[in-house]
Amino acid sequence: MLAFIEVKARRSRSCGAPEDAVTIRKRLQIMRLAEMWLGSHPRALVGIDDVRYDVIAVDALTVPAHVRHLRGAF
Repeated sequence: MLAFIEVKARRSRSCGAPEDAVTIRKRLQIMRLAEMWLGSHPRALVGIDDVRYDVIAVDALTVPAHVRHLRGAF
């Protein structure tokens, strides 16, 4: 498994949860960039069966911050 991970953090909920910032437009951009990176690093997929896109959401509202790993987020 090869995972491309987007990390988003929030210090307040005024703009929503951290993962809310990973919009459709942002997802498409991440997938395009991953495709470009894989195209220039073909050996990166040797022995890899699947590619996944994850989001790490960091809520820094508390100490310590609350971290969620959303596997296969998109």
